[in-house]
Amino acid sequence: MAMITDRTPMYDRNAKYDRPEESDWHKIANPSVERFLKKHNAKTVLDLACGTGGQVFWLAKHGYNVVGADISKGRIRCARIKAKRETMEITFLNGDMRTIKVGKFDAVITMYNAVGHLTKAGFEKAMRNVRDNLNQGGIYIFDIINSNLENELDLDVDNTKKRADGAMAHKIQTCRINRKTGVLTINGAVCLWKVNGDLTVEGPIRWTMQVYNAKQLKDMLSRNGFRVIGQYSLDGSRLLDRRSTEILTVARKI
Repeated sequence: MAMITDRTPMYDRNAKYDRPEESDWHKIANPSVERFLKKHNAKTVLDLACGTGGQVFWLAKHGYNVVGADISKGRIRCARIKAKRETMEITFLNGDMRTIKVGKFDAVITMYNAVGHLTKAGFEKAMRNVRDNLNQGGIYIFDIINSNLENELDLDVDNTKKRADGAMAHKIQTCRINRKTGVLTINGAVCLWKVNGDLTVEGPIRWTMQVYNAKQLKDMLSRNGFRVIGQYSLDGSRLLDRRSTEILTVARKI
């Protein structure tokens, strides 16, 4: 399965579709993440897969000292443009979550299923790098699609986006999980409505992600210097092994 570095050109190419503003997903995830940061007295936060800054801007506006990093130069560029537009002094760095060294923080986050783009070995390497960027006793918060989910996935959420040229892009996709391998395959296409009314279809788009169940995540974190504090649904409610679409994990560096 391809690692995130193999997908960087796609992220850069599609950065024009991205909006730094909050999506429906962010409106659920951001308050949940902030609640756990507050619970564990975290003040400084490193987002190692920040994209266009969906978590970074929200947390900064809620009083956290946040640094954002991402492997996609295109998405970092979008985040920097928004920071300048809103006159916010936020550091955004280009770098790989498996290797970039930024400093020591109370918390590190990698949200929006970011770790799913890594192989299992790549994810464990990222865990060790997360640990290197944490203060002693710091916490790591991340989410990933739940491989034990019984129902088919519908990830076509808040996908209609306005490009800089005024065109509207809408991604259509289907998702399937291989229960034996834990590999999620996503097939899709982008419908593009131009300002003059013309409709074109870009695609097909196909990629895979590695997904996990709660026990697998606990075992991996334990091997790499963490103790799991809790595992939840994305909104912070109780994790339902067969029904929660995503697993939100909070782990402490030991």
